[in-house]
Formats: sequence, C-alpha cells, structure tokens
Amino acid sequence: MEEFISIEFDYEKYQKLEDEGRYEIIEGRLYNLAPSPSVFHQHVCGNIYHKLRIFLQGKECVPFISPVDVRLAPKGSEERNIKNVVQPDVFVVCDKSKIDQKGIVGAPEFVVEVASPNTSARDYLIKLKLYERYGTKEYWIVNPQEKSVAVFVKAKEDRFDISSIFFHSAIIKSSFLSGFEISTEEIFAEI
Repeated sequence: MEEFISIEFDYEKYQKLEDEGRYEIIEGRLYNLAPSPSVFHQHVCGNIYHKLRIFLQGKECVPFISPVDVRLAPKGSEERNIKNVVQPDVFVVCDKSKIDQKGIVGAPEFVVEVASPNTSARDYLIKLKLYERYGTKEYWIVNPQEKSVAVFVKAKEDRFDISSIFFHSAIIKSSFLSGFEISTEEIFAEI
C-alpha cells in the first residue's frame, strides 16, 4: 500500500533522498510508491506506450513511460517552491521546452494513469484535479481490474469533463492526439 511519509516536502528535499525508492510529492506531501506495480499493470502501461510511440514517430510530440519526474510548476520555479512532483504511468509532451535532464517541467498535454488498488483514489480524485489545474488537455484512467478506461478532456473554463468510459471491445479515440486510437483489447492484451 502506498504510504504517506511527510508533509512540507518540496523538490529540493526530494532530490536529496538517498534511497532508490520511488516517490511523489502532492501538495507538499511525500508519498512512497512502494511496492512496485504488478506485472500486469506494467504490461498495460507498455501496451499503451508502444502504441503511442509508433503513432508519434516523426511527429512533434514525445511519449514517455514511468518513472520520469514531472514537476507540476511554472518554468523557472525555484526547487524549494515546487510542491507537486508526480510520475505518470504514460504521458505525452508536445512542448519540448518542458523537457530537461531532470524530467519534465509543467504538465504533459496527454496523461494516462493505470490504477492499482493502492493508487486508484489518488488517480481518480487528487491527480485528476492536479492535471486539470496545471493544464493537461486529456487524461485517461485505465483500470486493469475492471478492464475499463475513463477519458477526461479539457472543456470550457479549463475544467475536465468526463468524455466517456470504455469497457470491453471498445475503440478509444483521443481528442487531443488527433488520429490516435487504441482498442481495449490492445490495452488489456494478456502477457
């Protein structure tokens, strides 16, 4: 189960952690992402990433797969003022100026979180609001247990609206990445 460790945490302190664990900071709170995700969780992430990588080859946008630190803060923010550092499972960045050697500064335009029993509340509630606030254009929550995909897209007033929830034998088409589509069979293909 993910563990809340500390409050009053920032990116400067995060970089000084000496163990090799995986962590996220949300609203200044440090969370331990241990234990590692299940094999099926990682397989689902890989299936989505692979399809995105093929689709985006030769295009302006770049796909990423976790772990990559995404610092949800304006460019130029001092490290001690960055209170949100997440590691989305799969994401796409179209503004390459957001990419640096430490990861990403600013919100990815397209994010996929693969929910697990330990993280689903954060994915559906907290991270949805974070990505919405920092400017993500499209957010998918993939639930391997239910074999469902919830799609949220930016609507008027820069708020997410739930676009659709997909279950078995559906084709999911991205609103933001025009022309990108993937079937639930591809997402949940067995190992």
